[in-house]
Amino acid sequence: MEPKIKICGLHPEDDFSFTDNERVAYSGFVFVPHSKRFVTPQQIKPVIQKINNRCQTMAVVAGMNLADIHEILSLSGITGVQLHGEEPPTWCDELRHNGYTVWKAIQVPTATEFRHRDLMQTKVMREVSLYIHHVDGILLDASSPVRAPHGVTGGFGKPFAWDIIPTVGSLLQAMVAPPHLWVAGGIHSGNVADLLSVWKPDGLDVSSGVEENGRKSIAKILELIEAVEEYAGHTNIS
Repeated sequence: MEPKIKICGLHPEDDFSFTDNERVAYSGFVFVPHSKRFVTPQQIKPVIQKINNRCQTMAVVAGMNLADIHEILSLSGITGVQLHGEEPPTWCDELRHNGYTVWKAIQVPTATEFRHRDLMQTKVMREVSLYIHHVDGILLDASSPVRAPHGVTGGFGKPFAWDIIPTVGSLLQAMVAPPHLWVAGGIHSGNVADLLSVWKPDGLDVSSGVEENGRKSIAKILELIEAVEEYAGHTNIS
């Protein structure tokens, strides 16, 4: 099966017609105040009606308490949450109990930062193992730059060291009912085939890779979808 696609970091003024494409299964909104893609629940609530009902909405949060997360979800009408902070597994359980889809983001060093591979892999696997029984999805994302704004952990357009994906993927495949594996960080139409040649995750989470002049580009989104489908056609992803 071809990976699903999530377009993240959306703004109220964006063109949401891309959500009519069946390949795009999720759309994401960033509720991290220091992010350049920051939005408020009040801005997003009227936007939800522009999104195809088949395309699930996700709230990206970091450094918030559980009550604030619940408030964002309730006020916006978003049905899922992507946790990028140090939220404990018990929070994931409670959010799922309340009917929300929950993903946990795990930061992985970018390719240029990847040193002491064994130690880094052990750290990543430890974090993944902590959450796999408490979430609907594990999102591997590139770690934020040293000078990144406070609480902003993604959307920098840099890929991480993809060679760790098979290790995480194999761990999840060994489970009876594993969470879905998502990959983010510097993905675009020009490199998605390289990523899929390393491992076929359940989904691709893309933000800066489909932007033009800081805004989401329908043309770039379609290019990404075409690149995934072209790779699938040549390799028979199943």
